[in-house]
Amino acid sequence: MPKFIFTNNVDTTLAGAISPSATSLALSSATHLPNSIPAGQVLVITLNDQATRQNFEIIYATEVSGATLSGLSRGQEGTAALAWSVGDFAWSGPTAGQMANFQPGRLLNVQYITATSTYTPTPGTANAIVEGAGGGGAGAGFPNPGSGSAAAGGGGAAGAFGKMVLSNPVATSVVIGAGGNGVSGTAGTNGGTTSFGSLLVLPGGGGAPLANIASIASFTGVDGQPSAPPTVVGGIGSVGYQGQQGMILSASSGQGGAGGNSPYGSGGLIASTNTIGSAFPGNSANGFGAGGGGAVGLGNSATEAGGNGTPGIIIVWEYT
Repeated sequence: MPKFIFTNNVDTTLAGAISPSATSLALSSATHLPNSIPAGQVLVITLNDQATRQNFEIIYATEVSGATLSGLSRGQEGTAALAWSVGDFAWSGPTAGQMANFQPGRLLNVQYITATSTYTPTPGTANAIVEGAGGGGAGAGFPNPGSGSAAAGGGGAAGAFGKMVLSNPVATSVVIGAGGNGVSGTAGTNGGTTSFGSLLVLPGGGGAPLANIASIASFTGVDGQPSAPPTVVGGIGSVGYQGQQGMILSASSGQGGAGGNSPYGSGGLIASTNTIGSAFPGNSANGFGAGGGGAVGLGNSATEAGGNGTPGIIIVWEYT
């Protein structure tokens, strides 16, 4: 869709006849015409015959010099290129094409990208808001605590978040970071990096280290550490939320830490028990970019894994 230049009170006649193939025309007056037409924009002129006043043609002009318009695109907006005579009416007034152009910023489409691929702009996209998150880290697992002890793992951290504004977007490579995996008896793995070209790079959240074992009330283990800072060109960003530490109330009561939330998902919920010999894996995160919860076990229990983090996401809001 062209960009229009507007000017008030252009109302005159043709100074010379033109054929249907003419690419320039002369007006009887230059009054109210602009001095120039910026590159990439057009001035709209409507012609109407003086004899019957029943014939019309809409013309787009890209150049102006005095009263002469050139670089003409003839027969626009459903009209036909016609032959015109000296004295036929010529004016610059509102047209349907101009009215349709009065919707800049209209939401055209939203693309949710959840797998590594190439972003392709929807036709007509002039501006876009691009946002997303890295993959969430996994919660901590634990080995057998042993008689008289308990183990409680920390939750994984959410992936980094970022949001930016992009003009005239083009096809761009998108990488979606994987969610971290909970591993039985050991630390959770980190989430993967999500990227939109080089404009938006969102590191994944940290997986929680191996759960500590204790027999007295304590906070145990280290929660998943925040991601590295994101790279955001023309926008804002933040590291992801940390998960919670695991907590042991006594040798017979404990809970794993919850995973870190993201703007697009909730961290794995707390897993808890007060039954000696029982064990529960960490709860996996939901949505996108969130951290998994930590596992918990009491006494001679089974070995368990932390909950999985969720993968990252890129969302592109496309506007006209």
